[in-house]
Amino acid sequence: MSDTKKILIIDDDMDFRETAKIILESENYEVLEAADGESGLDMIKTEKPDFIFLDVMMEEVDTGYKMADKIEQLNLETPVVILSSFADAAKNMFDVSQIPVKEYLQKPIKSDALLAVVHKYL
Repeated sequence: MSDTKKILIIDDDMDFRETAKIILESENYEVLEAADGESGLDMIKTEKPDFIFLDVMMEEVDTGYKMADKIEQLNLETPVVILSSFADAAKNMFDVSQIPVKEYLQKPIKSDALLAVVHKYL
């Protein structure tokens, strides 16, 4: 059995997914991608990723927050990190105190910061 960790990126920004995939694969992670919340949730159930990057704004302004709650209900204990181009503003717009994520990262994300957060939780 492989020790390769699976990382799922749920983000509607194809450019971000492609860039993050290159960075993560350079560190020998297996990278899975989903462009929306529904396909991301399906992939979580079938692939059981070890780590999830989750964009806040996809189909709706708060899709990522709703997804974080759904992921928590699956009881997988998978670390989830929220991504947003307005992460600081999002924290002020929504009550994030009860949202089950490890961290919020502001886009654009530098490659060393992306890898650092993955290494922190894996």
